[in-house]
Amino acid sequence: MEPSAAEIVQILKAGSYPGPSGEVSLGGAVAAAVSGARVVSASALAELGGTPSAGGPPVVEVVGASTAATVARLGDGVGVLVFSQATEVGGGFLRGERGQEEDLCRASGLYPCLQAVPEFHAAHAAAEPLVHATVAAVFPGVPVFRTEAGYLPRPVSCTMVAMSAPDARTLTLSGRADIDLIP
Repeated sequence: MEPSAAEIVQILKAGSYPGPSGEVSLGGAVAAAVSGARVVSASALAELGGTPSAGGPPVVEVVGASTAATVARLGDGVGVLVFSQATEVGGGFLRGERGQEEDLCRASGLYPCLQAVPEFHAAHAAAEPLVHATVAAVFPGVPVFRTEAGYLPRPVSCTMVAMSAPDARTLTLSGRADIDLIP
């Protein structure tokens, strides 16, 4: 059975979770991810795109699995793109809604990381309606501690990058689908 948002928030506050072989510490990893949280502009992201990786070219993989399950399978050190709701921390996580961001809030330390960067959501709220801002939130070392199969024996660390896309459906319905989304 999947834990409720309240149970996950309690786990994150307590700093540990019920692993398959007993209580697993999580607090230090969440605190480190929160302290590393930052908002990055589109221009800064473009500069990062030209930085070569020491480990060779990135590998992109498309699989039929949840983000948390994929992180657990690949292990520590992967990067994850989070399709974030632009104006509400965690999207509908606290209301039990389903989506990638909400699922990651139920499976990892993402929710307190999102809370640590109010400027991310403020930038979107201040941007042109329906389009959102061209900023991202970067969270290094976010611990993933559960998948749909249950709690992991140990947390798996990954970097999460939260970005919000314009709501294409709303833009189309509003008659503004031709808007230039790239400044």
